[in-house]
Parts: sequence; structure tokens; C-alpha cells
Amino acid sequence: MPTHYMTEQHQNAIMTFVRRFIFQLASGKHRGNSGMGMSMDVDIMPHSTTLMIPHDNNNKSAQLQEICETIDILAGGIETLNEDIQRLSTESLHKQNATNSLTKDFATLQLSVQEQNIFLDGIKPNQEILHQDVASLKQKVEDMKYVSYDGTFIWKITAVKEKM
Repeated sequence: MPTHYMTEQHQNAIMTFVRRFIFQLASGKHRGNSGMGMSMDVDIMPHSTTLMIPHDNNNKSAQLQEICETIDILAGGIETLNEDIQRLSTESLHKQNATNSLTKDFATLQLSVQEQNIFLDGIKPNQEILHQDVASLKQKVEDMKYVSYDGTFIWKITAVKEKM
């Protein structure tokens, strides 16, 4: 029900009722008392009301004029609030779309990271085997370095001080 009160149709109905009520109130009291007519000009513009009141009752005319001004101010405020609601709804929709897009991108990136981790876990055993092969080849190269082709061998003794 509160959303109904914010609809443009409801607000227009209230504005029409208030304007008619003010007109009937003013025309009924002033015609009967002074014999002079009272006119109310309602502009086509959505929030402008002008009263033409005889000068015989300044207090009531000031009150009616103040009521009309208050109605115009409130109508302008309602229009501003409706524009703000529309703008905020649009912004909210854009933010929701951006959030959905980022959530989708995040899920894709998360899947990609998982796939990379699985790939890297599969490479680790191969890398260890390659390190062992490299170490073995280094040892073979070191061993071949000291082979003599003329029939003599060169002995390499490492850490002689410790062994003695």
C-alpha cells in the first residue's frame, strides 16, 4: 500500500482534490459573505496554482495563498523525489549488472587458477626427474674429465687433509 501512495496517479488525484477543496472552501465562504465572486486559476503546468481572492478577507486569503504555496512546494518535492527514485533505480540496475559481470569474471579466474595449479602439480614430478637426470649427467661429465686417453690415469683425491 505505501507504494500506491507514491504513484503519480495517486499524487495527481490528491492534488486535484486539494485544489477543488480550496476552491470550494474559498468560493462558498466569500460568495455568501461578500457577494463578490472568487476565481481560481489553475495552470496546466503540473505544480502551479494561483488564487485570485478579493481583498475583504486578508487573513483567510493569506492562509489560502500559503496553503497553495505549500502545495506547490510539496508537489515540487514529490516530483524531485520521483526523479531521484528513477535515477537511483537506474544506478542500482547498473551496479547490479556490474556486480553480476564481476562475479562471472571472478568465477572464470578462479577456475583458471585451479587449472594452472593442477598443471603445475603435474609438472613437479617431471621437474624432479629432470633435476636428477641433470645431476647424473654432471657427474658423468666430471668423471669423463679425468679419463686419460694415453693410458695414464690422473688421480684426484679430494679433502686430503681430512682423510689423513
